[in-house]
Amino acid sequence: MSTVTTGGTGKRETVLLSHAFGDETRQRLEELFPEVRFVLLPASGEVPRDAEGARVLLRKSMPHDALHTAMDGAPHLAWIHTASAGFNWVLTPRVAATDIVLTRTADVLNKPIAEFVVALYLALLKGLPAFLRQQRERDWRRPPSLGSPSGGTAVVLGAGAIGRETAVRLGALGMRVLGVKRDPAPVPGFDEMTAPSGLRDLLPRADLLVIACPLTPETHHLVGAEEFALMKRGSYLVNIARGPVVVEGAMIAALQDGTLAGAGLDVFDTEPLPADNPLWALPNVIVTPHVSYLADQNEEGMIEEFGDNLRRFLEGRPLLNALKSRELGY
Repeated sequence: MSTVTTGGTGKRETVLLSHAFGDETRQRLEELFPEVRFVLLPASGEVPRDAEGARVLLRKSMPHDALHTAMDGAPHLAWIHTASAGFNWVLTPRVAATDIVLTRTADVLNKPIAEFVVALYLALLKGLPAFLRQQRERDWRRPPSLGSPSGGTAVVLGAGAIGRETAVRLGALGMRVLGVKRDPAPVPGFDEMTAPSGLRDLLPRADLLVIACPLTPETHHLVGAEEFALMKRGSYLVNIARGPVVVEGAMIAALQDGTLAGAGLDVFDTEPLPADNPLWALPNVIVTPHVSYLADQNEEGMIEEFGDNLRRFLEGRPLLNALKSRELGY
């Protein structure tokens, strides 16, 4: 068996796996990398003494306290890969204060999330929530008309991996897709691109606003009452990014007064969504429990993407999908 040494100790490279992965994933990684030792951590994040030299942590569904416990037990950590699409699950103030390299699963979760955006929008546009209520009541009743995405305009706030996949799918439905991102250079799949300072100029054109940007100090409460007032009456909102990008109270008011015809929400200010939150009861809202990323093939895709980076790490090459700015959070 070939070995990969660390720090000249002659020991095999050790990779820590958070508890959520389980033995099946560990065994799959061992098959792909027989020269590497993979250690599955308990839910507490406590690192076995014989794994204290680990330099890599593969993280999924790991609470911050468990993450910090793992950092305590593996003081030589040099790289953390998160199975999430965003960095906020792992970029705690303590992690941000280190020089640990952070990477994310960028090109696996983006596709099911983009599919979910389309599913939510079409469900709202075609009146599925009302039809489901009618089904429960055995009420055979037809509306005067139903919406269609064809010919409409979508504004996608955030043109990263998720935004790009979303734009391609919305474009296939016959929509014109306008993007907002820090660097307004053209991006395939988008008909137009603008900087965040131009968001308000795009909103009056939007039949659909998709929130697909990371949550940062700059994007916190980026969409509020003033932004909703600029939108077409009867437009739609889909948020699969983070709840606090939108001012929740302003969104609820826009849903109640008809500014928004409906909203598909997979993320919220507080998760789980409290039982007394008015969003539960609004008939023009679809509430889903932060599941847009779920897909049967995610685990295999994540392993493949992490595996590509692990090979790079072992060979001393730069890692892909790394955090660009600790200050910006992406």
